[in-house]
Amino acid sequence: MTVLMAAIFMFVFSVASPEMSYTGKMFFVALFGFFIALFVVIIFSYYRTKYVIEGGVLRAWSPFMAITLPLKDIQRVERTRVPVHLRVGASAYCGIFYVPGVGWTRTIMTNFSDGLLIYAKGGKKYLITPSNPDKFAKLLKR
Repeated sequence: MTVLMAAIFMFVFSVASPEMSYTGKMFFVALFGFFIALFVVIIFSYYRTKYVIEGGVLRAWSPFMAITLPLKDIQRVERTRVPVHLRVGASAYCGIFYVPGVGWTRTIMTNFSDGLLIYAKGGKKYLITPSNPDKFAKLLKR
């Protein structure tokens, strides 16, 4: 990480105009550093996302969102394609997103092609994307 920050620092100082003040250059270094750190957090969160069924409860976890759903509350599970707008613009791969034809869903994504749409009691909807949706759906229906 130190090497990366040094590279950013050198890049900004070599590209910035000679008239730019030292403070201005440091602002750009900090800005680039922020975006690099944000990128690292997003990549880290993608690999730390988990889907677990244990003790009659589905737990889906990402550093930015958690879903805890008792299996007895699940009314229906459908295999679905991940909508294009979520593939392109999903914020850190999780959040509450509008899915056309379904409505607002709590979403945790790790697989950008297909997933499971879970309808629960109280009109709640969840979209999760385990690596093997068919196998995971069978586990949910037990």
